[in-house]
Amino acid sequence: MRIFSLDEIRAWSPAVMTEVTATIAQGSHVWDQCFTMHSEGGGHFSGRNNALVVFLGLLRAKRFTIDTAIGITEIWNASYCSPPLPVEVVRDSIGRFWSSWAQGTLSDDLPGGKTLSAWEVLDWARMEEEEIKAGQQSWLIPNVLAKGGLHYLSAPPGHGKTWLMCDLIRAACQGDRWLHEYDMPQTGVLYIDEEMGVSKVMHRLRLLGMRSADGLGYLNRAGIKLDSRTDVDRLVSHCETSGVGLVVIDSLVRVHNYDENNASEMRKLFTEFGRFLDAGITLLIAHHNRKGGTESMVKHEGMRGSAEIAAAADMAYSCEKQSNGLYSLSCTKGRLIADEDALSATVEIRDVDGVTMVRTLDASSRSNVITADIRSKVIQILGERPGISVNELEQIMGVRTSTLRETLTSLEAGRVVTFVIGPRRAKMYSLSGLL
Repeated sequence: MRIFSLDEIRAWSPAVMTEVTATIAQGSHVWDQCFTMHSEGGGHFSGRNNALVVFLGLLRAKRFTIDTAIGITEIWNASYCSPPLPVEVVRDSIGRFWSSWAQGTLSDDLPGGKTLSAWEVLDWARMEEEEIKAGQQSWLIPNVLAKGGLHYLSAPPGHGKTWLMCDLIRAACQGDRWLHEYDMPQTGVLYIDEEMGVSKVMHRLRLLGMRSADGLGYLNRAGIKLDSRTDVDRLVSHCETSGVGLVVIDSLVRVHNYDENNASEMRKLFTEFGRFLDAGITLLIAHHNRKGGTESMVKHEGMRGSAEIAAAADMAYSCEKQSNGLYSLSCTKGRLIADEDALSATVEIRDVDGVTMVRTLDASSRSNVITADIRSKVIQILGERPGISVNELEQIMGVRTSTLRETLTSLEAGRVVTFVIGPRRAKMYSLSGLL
């Protein structure tokens, strides 16, 4: 790699410096990470001031003179801090650090030092100004999906979360109802799929009735890493230029290289998520539940990994498959809403005339589905094992005796089943043959 002289470096404009350093800042070393954008509280070092400390530490460890450090750092500040730190802050930091650090005793990866940025203490008037700037919370789906919010949908494998996400994509692309109940405005969608692959996704979307989707963009196992500033920059830029309002990610574990159980690493990841949220882009991320669940009374602690994962979320949901083939969907964290407004629904995922219906059920519909499911299972078992008792049926099916007896009475009335009296006056059921 070419070595530039100090005279050349001093002559660089911010644009030239950005172009030159972009060609070398490709690794994960601390030096490489300095040459990425640092916002207030964002970037690899969680803020411009922290990034300045690291950058100065590296220059001091390599025995740059104070005059050279001032020239290089002012160019770096103008190029990689957004917005740039005040010049007096940069120069004051350099002066203090160079006078206090022992020459040549710091390694590249131990920059050392500490700087304190000024607190901005807001009075009541400023608080009101900031409140007006923030505005009221806006929603894609009221009390369910917040605009510019971070959302999780967690479930064990095979518990319906991909169907729920695909139905949300359908609703967003078509401006239709999610789960056939919740109105969803039409908006562009980017689906980052690191789990299933295009064939399985297309199969599910077609089963949901989709035949085209102009507003849908799809990344098929592209190796996206959201702990990479380069990947995040490219994604946010695509969303802004393509009118994408919703990004769906399947799943969290596939889109970063961090340790999910490490709270500090998860905080770094959520700093990158903030780039989407600051642009008003809504994130919905599929996640997995802990194996064996959790004994905690806090619902969102069923999600796998550090508590920081749920702590960063605006809204979190959990989906669980019920024994009768229905699914329970509930809000496990809702910091933007009151408890009484939290989503709690029974969802049916069922094929109807070649189309997969993903819809919520009211109490009456849920009861009808459960009853039909039990009837179907009774008929199946009696076809396989004619002449069995109510007790045997109950053991096989795992339902309450009263529910089973009501079902058998209904089937008797419809002449679907018949019985003979067996030992101890027990009814021994079989199919009537009239079905």
